Amino acid sequence: MQFGGFDVHDATRPIRSKATRLFNQKCHRVALIEQTQFTIRMALCAWVQVNATFQ
Repeated sequence: MQFGGFDVHDATRPIRSKATRLFNQKCHRVALIEQTQFTIRMALCAWVQVNATFQ
């Protein structure tokens, strides 16, 4: 409920019970992990050959 520019939502409930009520709310699944990016160094790097220690 918005009243005079203030967002009022369950003002009579205690603060402790707010955290448990957040589990029922849906979100847009925002991740804190950045997308992986291909680096140029990886393209220029030589791959390790199989049995490289025997050569």
